[in-house]
Amino acid sequence: MTVQELRPKQCTCGNMTVALPTPYHTHQVLELPPFALEVTHWVLHQGWCPDCERWRKAQVPAAHATGYEPRFSALMGEVAGTYGNGRLSCRLFVFGAVGAHQLGTSKIQIGRQCFYVTMLQDYPKPQL
Repeated sequence: MTVQELRPKQCTCGNMTVALPTPYHTHQVLELPPFALEVTHWVLHQGWCPDCERWRKAQVPAAHATGYEPRFSALMGEVAGTYGNGRLSCRLFVFGAVGAHQLGTSKIQIGRQCFYVTMLQDYPKPQL
């Protein structure tokens, strides 16, 4: 949060000073911080094992296997679930708000995430 103090300027009578300046109003201006996706590319390598004569392939760590991290999942859940948007609306939101149109297969992942969230809307809500 930033606070900017504004003092009265020169009076219409020409006087340059005011006595007993006190705050009378606070005007707030809101802005979101820059929003950007953090994309991690997991480059999986493979290699030939000369002993057992088989190809060995690296695997994506289990914690990252879905391709969705918690904050992204929460955002898509909010956009799709709370506001009832479909896959196209979710993709348009992410591409427009984040500029993620260059992410290739991520548009498929975004669509899947929104699809799963909208599927959950069809299930009966728990009675509290």
